[in-house]
Amino acid sequence: MVKIDKVTGSKEASAPLIMNVDTIYVHTNVQKVTTKNESTEQADIYEYTERQYTYEEYKENHAEIAQILVDDANDAYTLLLIENGVL
Repeated sequence: MVKIDKVTGSKEASAPLIMNVDTIYVHTNVQKVTTKNESTEQADIYEYTERQYTYEEYKENHAEIAQILVDDANDAYTLLLIENGVL
């Protein structure tokens, strides 16, 4: 498992759980950060803590990872997705 603090990305990239070909990304502490780019337009960027797991690590630690997501669920929508087994 690799843990990286203060990762930035788009709304889609900051989803609580992302399953890639060989890595599972768990994002917590997601916060919206508004910045201004070169043309003074506002851009919505998200900052979060990222944990990267191999599929083997994910299988071994599934209950612990699920608890991390539940503990971090800061809105009713995310909690609803977890309860329904989507995340």
